[in-house]
Amino acid sequence: MASVVNTLEARAVGTGAAVTVFVAVPFSIARRTVDDATSSLVLLFFVGTLLAFVAGGYVGARLAASAPYSNSAVAAAAGWAIVQTVTVILMVRRGDAVNLVVIVANGLAAYACGLAGGLLASRSPTTGVDRP
Repeated sequence: MASVVNTLEARAVGTGAAVTVFVAVPFSIARRTVDDATSSLVLLFFVGTLLAFVAGGYVGARLAASAPYSNSAVAAAAGWAIVQTVTVILMVRRGDAVNLVVIVANGLAAYACGLAGGLLASRSPTTGVDRP
């Protein structure tokens, strides 16, 4: 049985992570600009961020020649790790509290959304182009 590391493809994971970051960052920035935490815009930005992880997982799965679920989950998690690292650094510099429980919960949500993106990719028809 091949190990998970052997089934991961750098191109699929890297591209999926890049898509995640590219889509998630604008939603994250927009969320920070909303002053009222009870605003319905906060929910919209949160859903947009979750969809960014789905998109990253989708791309990671579509580019993977094998193990689409592993590649999709790791792509979304890698994108989350990049965004979360920058966010924590900015929070510490501003003197804001860093909540470890929220960080872990967001990571699990990113992982789950990446898997959902992988599921969507595995269920979508191929375009006729050979996968690498």
